[in-house]
Amino acid sequence: MRRLILGIFIVAVGIMAFGSGVRAQTLRITPDSSAPTSALQVSIAGVGTHFRPTVGLSMVAISLQRSGRPYVVTYPNSVPNDSLMQATLSISSSLAIGSYDLVVQRLDSTAYHWTEPNAFVIIPPPPKILSVTPGSAYSGQTVALTIKGQSTQFAGFAGQIVIQFKQNGTVKFTTHGDSILSLTQMTATLTIPDTLPAGTYDVAVTNPGFYYTGTALFHVLGAPPTVSIIPDTGAASTAFDVTIVGQGTSFQPSNMVSASMNIDLKQGGVTYYHTRADSVFSSILASAYFALSDSLAPGIYDAEVTGYDQSWNMYDMHTPFYVIPHPVIGFPQNRGGMPGTTVAVAMTATGMHFSYQGNQNVQSVHLTNGKTSIPAQSVTVTSDNALSATFLIPPAALPGLYNVTITEPGTNRIVTGTRAFFVEGIFTDPAGTVTPNQGQQGQTILLKYPPSKVLEIITNGIYLQRGGTIIPGSITGTDSASFQIPAGAPLGAYDVVTVNSWGSGELRDSIVIPHAFTITAAAGVDGLGPTNGLLSGLRVSPNPAPGNVKVSFGLNAPTRVHLVLSDALGRTVATLCDRTLGAGMQAFEWSTAALPAGATSTR
Repeated sequence: MRRLILGIFIVAVGIMAFGSGVRAQTLRITPDSSAPTSALQVSIAGVGTHFRPTVGLSMVAISLQRSGRPYVVTYPNSVPNDSLMQATLSISSSLAIGSYDLVVQRLDSTAYHWTEPNAFVIIPPPPKILSVTPGSAYSGQTVALTIKGQSTQFAGFAGQIVIQFKQNGTVKFTTHGDSILSLTQMTATLTIPDTLPAGTYDVAVTNPGFYYTGTALFHVLGAPPTVSIIPDTGAASTAFDVTIVGQGTSFQPSNMVSASMNIDLKQGGVTYYHTRADSVFSSILASAYFALSDSLAPGIYDAEVTGYDQSWNMYDMHTPFYVIPHPVIGFPQNRGGMPGTTVAVAMTATGMHFSYQGNQNVQSVHLTNGKTSIPAQSVTVTSDNALSATFLIPPAALPGLYNVTITEPGTNRIVTGTRAFFVEGIFTDPAGTVTPNQGQQGQTILLKYPPSKVLEIITNGIYLQRGGTIIPGSITGTDSASFQIPAGAPLGAYDVVTVNSWGSGELRDSIVIPHAFTITAAAGVDGLGPTNGLLSGLRVSPNPAPGNVKVSFGLNAPTRVHLVLSDALGRTVATLCDRTLGAGMQAFEWSTAALPAGATSTR
């Protein structure tokens, strides 16, 4: 009976020991578990141990082992007595989760060695988001986030994973996962709302079955910095200054650093024009000089502005720039006018704009010829490339061709339409010559005159003029005309006047070659006054006279005779006779040696 009772008691004790987990221990470590950490402070207590080393703390080794292989090895910080010591354990995140044997060994000659199986457990770290990359974005910016977690369970359908942006525990914005790469890594594509205030946010990630996975910081930077180029339009084969204006930027002023601001005009990622800012005035203002090649094709270019900001971070901003064809001002519809009159001129242009941003039109239109500038009295813009300008042509305006200059609004560049307007008038050409330069009364001559010196102007009329006497000619070619000199035409020098027209002939001017042609007496007979039949057979020979000249005539009765030789301008060269002569043939000789070549007449 006693044996039966004793057996039952032993079994009961065994059951109690198993149920309570109590068992004999040689070593005890406190704490006995930890997630990976670089510095875990522990205490190790022993029963019947002899921790105190014979020489220093370094004579005791502490290790966490598996299957006899040490994974963590350290030495005590202090050993108060033979059964207690303190130490620091460095537990790497690369160690496998699970239990490890605790081994303490004295390294002196005593060779004491204590082992406690499964005395320490490495547990998983708490779940959290380690990083969100990139860690910041501007309002309105679309970003592809890579989210890395620790002890997370990214699994299942990515769209079911919720990503929350929180401030002070309040959810400000929610989005969902994009794709799952592993249990600890996923991606999400999102656009930062413009309404999300700038600041720092906690990013919390949850998914079904694994409710909360911790937070990481994300910075909303507010409105992104922008840049604009003014003007944003330029014509090929032109050069002009531009202003670079930033908003929310922090450009490095030129006087602070040597770093440059670069501007590249690109299409499809290919750079077609490159320049640098010549001055950076402040964090938001710079200037540059554009000299666009004539080979730059018209179109929309991506103007990329790059450099370093005041924190030595690189900026890379973009704005559109428009390249237009080389500006051309077409010929006006009304292409000329007389001095002292008001003229309305309608004109068009390509490659430039008469209106800027819909609220600023062309104000400055001028007629210029290098000496005179005639401003428009009024300008009316009828479309982006058509306008009408009214000019009051001054009475003293020089006749001739004028350029039209128009200042483009917005860019302030001056575009010139060359030889586009004509002020009518009379020009004098004192160096002009005609061939021949003289003719006799009653002759028909073919006159060669110099063609117009102004391109695009044609001669459509010609005449000889002396005082009130006009002898019209007939145009026979681009530089010749035929004249029938009347028998009674006054003798002397005449101006040769050509009447010219431009284009369709509606614009006219006259070019005067003064004293270019001389009319002499026919067959030696000059313009004598009335003779009442007393004189006959007047002859001058030889004519022309290279040496001596003989003047002969007959008188029918005694007559008072005043005989003089005069030049082409009517000035007296010599007086051959001034007395009363008897009836009959008369003759006088005179030497021409002292006279220059030219025409003279007798009277």
